[in-house]
Amino acid sequence: RFVATVSPENQAGFESLFHGIPCRRVGTVSSEKVLRIQGLAGLVCLEEEIQALKNAWQSTFAHY
Repeated sequence: RFVATVSPENQAGFESLFHGIPCRRVGTVSSEKVLRIQGLAGLVCLEEEIQALKNAWQSTFAHY
């Protein structure tokens, strides 16, 4: 699984790359400094500040 940012004008082309593989838009880009992912029923299943995610990601590789 992965999350990708795709502009609206490229959405159809991006989704066609995954023909036959489950692929779904889970959100939209906004000016908020938050990653928010909604499940199939529209309920928020993940919501976290971008800075906290960045800190967690960078601390994983701190000694390399």
